[in-house]
Amino acid sequence: LEALAAGIPIVSTQLAAEGLDISHSVLLAEHAPDFAAAIVRLLNDRSLRERLGAAGPPVVQRDYDWLQLGARLAALYQRMKLNVEG
Repeated sequence: LEALAAGIPIVSTQLAAEGLDISHSVLLAEHAPDFAAAIVRLLNDRSLRERLGAAGPPVVQRDYDWLQLGARLAALYQRMKLNVEG
C-alpha cells in the first residue's frame, strides 16, 4: 500500500494482493519467469508505468486512508455496541 500511495508501479502475486481492491493498479504474476517478464514490461513501457503509478494513490486515498479506516472501525464498534445493548 505504501508503494501504491507513492505512485510506484507494482508487480505482485495474487496472494499478496488478496483482499485488496488493487487489481487495476498492479501487474499480477504468480511464478518467477512471469514476475520477471512483468518487471521487464514495466521497464520497457513508460505509459504503463505512468498509468499504474497514477492509479495507485487514488485507490489508497479512497479505501485505505487512516481517517477512512478509523471512521469505518468506529462505525463497526457502534453497530456492535447497539447489537449488544439490543
